[in-house]
This record gives sequence, structure tokens and C-alpha cells, in this order.
Amino acid sequence: MSDIRECLQDRFSDLVDANFIAEVFDRAIIGVETSNLRVMYDSDICIEILMENDDCTYEEAEDDFYYNYVGSFWDGCPGYICSLNSKEEKNG
Repeated sequence: MSDIRECLQDRFSDLVDANFIAEVFDRAIIGVETSNLRVMYDSDICIEILMENDDCTYEEAEDDFYYNYVGSFWDGCPGYICSLNSKEEKNG
């Protein structure tokens, strides 16, 4: 179990028990939206993870991510954030 998952379990056990939290994206977790109790992920890191795990291009990983993860919605589903800071850092 990752450190972030242990932290979620300790602080938000109801969230962990009731919601989908993709273990593959643990390092992309940036926080918890407390008003709706859902895990929030950094979209850019999720795409990087898909590229690494699936050995695919950025475009392929991005298509997969937006179709299979962002495009799926249900009560308690995770949220995804496009970090403006990471975009600035990448673009210099």
C-alpha cells in the first residue's frame, strides 16, 4: 500500500471504502475535495503514468485518459485537475 493510500485510509476511510480510487494513479493524487469527498488527481501525471505503463505515445495516453477516465462519471468518481503550474514549468 502506498503512503498516499495509507494517508487516505487514515483520514478519509469512508471515501476509500465507498469510492473508486485507481491504485495505478496513486502518485497522481493531489488531494481530496472535501465538499463531495472525492479524490482529485493531476491529469498530466495520470497521462504520464499511462504512457509509462502502456508504452504508448502522449497522444495515445491522452485519448485513453480522457475517454476511459475523465469521460466516465458517477457519484463519488474521482476528479481530475489540469495544473497550471505544471504547464508553466513544462513550457518554461
